[in-house]
Amino acid sequence: MRLATERSAPVPGALPGLRRGRESRGRRLQVVVLAKQLGFSLAEIRVILSGISAKSPPPQLWRELAARKLPEVEGTLNQAKAMKRILETGMRCKCLTLEDCLAAIAP
Repeated sequence: MRLATERSAPVPGALPGLRRGRESRGRRLQVVVLAKQLGFSLAEIRVILSGISAKSPPPQLWRELAARKLPEVEGTLNQAKAMKRILETGMRCKCLTLEDCLAAIAP
């Protein structure tokens, strides 16, 4: 059994570029995680990944997908702001019944 420090040393006869392949997969995984956090679907992430290569940088593809995603994000932000206003108004409510309170805070 080899020690962890020994595993990082180059192995005689190893294929060149193996480490680069692992690093490349790590970067692709980072792209997947970031894209998922940004709300992209798996289909959109596949498109993003298919557009990434050493020969062709992804700026145009990224701009197109981001341009489609921004209105969705804006809609989500507007909805969240409206929800926040309703909750804050409800917290200040002094109504005696739930019906009165709903009538006062309903948009």
